Amino acid sequence: MSIKTDEINIPPENLAASCKAAARLMSESRDRPLREQEKTDLELHWRECQNCVRFNAQLNWLSALAKRYAEGDAP
Repeated sequence: MSIKTDEINIPPENLAASCKAAARLMSESRDRPLREQEKTDLELHWRECQNCVRFNAQLNWLSALAKRYAEGDAP
């Protein structure tokens, strides 16, 4: 069984491996600027995987909350 997208079919085992790589890049992007190829890879993955889009949104929320906490403005 494959996951049907608008453009390609991604076997679930490849999507899971791709999600792991995407999660690593999303996490690393908080510590360093991503190279252009890494940014492109991540953006292409996000087109196919709404779970990773949501995960990135959660990371952004957590980063913002941590920043507010460090500034003494957390709830």
